Amino acid sequence: MPKDEFIQNLRLAASTVAPSVHSDSEQLSARQISRRLARAALWMTPKAVEGYDPEDFRDLPEDQQEALRIAVAEFAPLAASVPPDEPATDEQYKRGLELFTRIVSLVKEPILAEWKDSVEKIVAETEAWAVKHNWICRREKKTITERLLDSYELSQLMIHANGSFIVLDPVARFVPGALGVVDLTLVPSYHFLSIPRKKDGWHLQMDPGRNGGLPVSKDWNESSFVEAVTWLRERA
Repeated sequence: MPKDEFIQNLRLAASTVAPSVHSDSEQLSARQISRRLARAALWMTPKAVEGYDPEDFRDLPEDQQEALRIAVAEFAPLAASVPPDEPATDEQYKRGLELFTRIVSLVKEPILAEWKDSVEKIVAETEAWAVKHNWICRREKKTITERLLDSYELSQLMIHANGSFIVLDPVARFVPGALGVVDLTLVPSYHFLSIPRKKDGWHLQMDPGRNGGLPVSKDWNESSFVEAVTWLRERA
């Protein structure tokens, strides 16, 4: 899908804006190498915004839609003007970084806001189900760092279910084949079940050991939650 392609290209480019380098050589300075790589502006390529379609961002306020459209429209030809075998000029680098930073900010804010809201909702509904079964719950904050989204906080739900300690743990927004995933983990054994988020909602992915080795996907609801807790408690 074009929007997914655009976001993935933007994420890959964002990871090269401030590259992290480690060196085991006394002759090579990791800081110097990092500076050279940053100055090479590997992110300044039309590929960074490939797949962009204004129609994919109609949910944004009109002023933000327009700001994103203008930033992409200016960034793409500017990036294309940088020779592949030469570094960007000071003017190209400064303007390119300004535009790229603007694009990333405009794209990441609605993605992060929607992801946070979705996780808070699954935490709240799962907490309600747990309380209904007289299981003690508490929430804690977890810091997650992802390309494009940087560092952010989400709620974890700690569940004490009849002597077993289980955590509803948000993992990441960007995962293959889903729009994010949280895990239901038994501590301290670390048996876990994944709950990926699809366009139609959250789905419990049951243990692959069942059903002849094939994973079993179920809608995330009170029934599947209790089944998941029971499955995990049997492995305590």
